[in-house]
Amino acid sequence: MSERLCARGCARDAMHGLLICWRCVDRVKAALDGAPDLVAQLGILIDPRRAQVYNEQVVSRPLLVNGQAPMSVSMIDARDAIAAALVKWAKHYGDPREYLYYSNGVPSTATPERSADVLRGAAEWIITACDLGNQDDTLGLCRDLLSNPDDPTAWTVERAKHTYMPDERPTVVKGEGCPGCGLLTIRRTPVGEHGEDPAFECLGCHWTPPSDEYERFRSLFDDGVRR
Repeated sequence: MSERLCARGCARDAMHGLLICWRCVDRVKAALDGAPDLVAQLGILIDPRRAQVYNEQVVSRPLLVNGQAPMSVSMIDARDAIAAALVKWAKHYGDPREYLYYSNGVPSTATPERSADVLRGAAEWIITACDLGNQDDTLGLCRDLLSNPDDPTAWTVERAKHTYMPDERPTVVKGEGCPGCGLLTIRRTPVGEHGEDPAFECLGCHWTPPSDEYERFRSLFDDGVRR
């Protein structure tokens, strides 16, 4: 049994030889596995004139037949932040491949499918080479991949997935006022297919439970309903 708690502030013990718990390890792996396809799906959502099917799943529908299609700046920011983070960590761990402009985000000329192919190589390299026993690496990687209560506006893989993917739409928690603004606008994003912890965020002021209060806050709820 580990003698220390998860370095991310969870109430669980860190895994033997690592700095984070088994749940956070699973979340890191799930984020890396899903990040390339997430970037591609965001690329399709950014431009609704593109085909609606990606990996046999409908992810967007065209809104305009003629004229300039609307673009979401926040989606672009999310997509580019994920791409840049994958390249940064792949290069940090010694990936010899050249990613050219991907270190700053997805190039404007790259198709969603192409960006997924390029970034899948980076994600696979990180999965193979990452050192979750190194404190700086572990916490830095988690900050770029997982939801970050200390910086809720930063785009991470989990935040982008919770915000934009239609198969895991969040719900508003009933009967619990936000500690930050007092409004009944706390959004709960459910557990995903990889067993990620639910996320809580106020739609009004973007408050999220700090890491040292997350487990207590989550224990108040069961499927979005206060106990």
